[in-house]
Amino acid sequence: MHTTILATFLEISRTVVSMCSAGILLFLVALLAAKTDIARASGLDKIVALSNLCFAIPLAVFGALHLAAAESLMPMVPSYMPWRLFWAYFFGFALLAASLSIATKIQVRWSGLLFGIAMFLFVAMLDIPGALASPGDRFGWTLTLREMLFGGAGAGFLRETLCAGKAEAS
Repeated sequence: MHTTILATFLEISRTVVSMCSAGILLFLVALLAAKTDIARASGLDKIVALSNLCFAIPLAVFGALHLAAAESLMPMVPSYMPWRLFWAYFFGFALLAASLSIATKIQVRWSGLLFGIAMFLFVAMLDIPGALASPGDRFGWTLTLREMLFGGAGAGFLRETLCAGKAEAS
């Protein structure tokens, strides 16, 4: 009996390990990518130099979640979409790619745009129908608002990149 209880407490979830590993790994990659920005900044601007990191780490963690628990996320894919398991894995890889892009500031314009579009598609295909199906459920409305804000943040990276390009041209 005691061995079973001990084994239960010491069991480590593959999903949790993959999510934590992705977050830590992306943190290290982003620190390496931003080291010159951090060195140039002074005072509180050092925190601003890590702004991409604050957005990219959750994307990596959620991407790892999609890869480690794709079978349990598959039922959330709308039934009218073919290859539901494929879409769970695809979005996991897309989140990891977007997080790497944003953390390293490579092709942020495209990753921000595509991530924003994906989030708005989630809102249109999953969240709004779910929230309207049970309007008294606050969780559905919270997911709708959260993913709309994530989509807006992705579009914000696109805007920031475009504005930075205009400033460099002038």
